[in-house]
Amino acid sequence: VQPRRGLDNEDVLQVSAGYAHTLFVTVNKRLFAAGHNDYGELGFEPTHAPSCQYTDAPDLTCRYNPTPNAVPTEVDPHRFNRSVVLARAGRHFSMVVTEDGRLWSLGLNTYGQLGRREKLGED
Repeated sequence: VQPRRGLDNEDVLQVSAGYAHTLFVTVNKRLFAAGHNDYGELGFEPTHAPSCQYTDAPDLTCRYNPTPNAVPTEVDPHRFNRSVVLARAGRHFSMVVTEDGRLWSLGLNTYGQLGRREKLGED
């Protein structure tokens, strides 16, 4: 099996799959992401588009682009200003740990799952 062009010549150390997105950490401590980015869970700015409704969770409404990023794409390394050593994907959110031990949270924070008060109770 040949890798998709986004991971060509990359040795993947970790993979974490969330509800509709996947994170990849390479041996070179680079972070790649693929899938839905409705709330910025891929580490990219979400693109505004028409709303959609999740059938299995009517309390969640995506306000951004429901078109997935099908090719793993590197998250801008300047976003964290450090190498990534661990990444975990949840439902519409991601957690990233950098080599200095800092924890970064990305995505939806309706229930406080990002561990910060910003946008608490919003989607």
